[in-house]
Amino acid sequence: MQTFFNYLDQSGGFFYERWGDAVIHSLGVGLFADKSKVRWMEEIGYSHNPFTYCPLRAETAQ
Repeated sequence: MQTFFNYLDQSGGFFYERWGDAVIHSLGVGLFADKSKVRWMEEIGYSHNPFTYCPLRAETAQ
């Protein structure tokens, strides 16, 4: 994990491309976390331009 972060840091993306922490957290979880311990929270909506996720179930979309 530290090697991964060091690579990202040395690539300059945080400074030159303004990478945010949410993307890096998601990449880290996707690459390194035990998949059985990751929970997709489908009942929670999220929007951060240009990405938006809306809950699919009617009772959670209200």
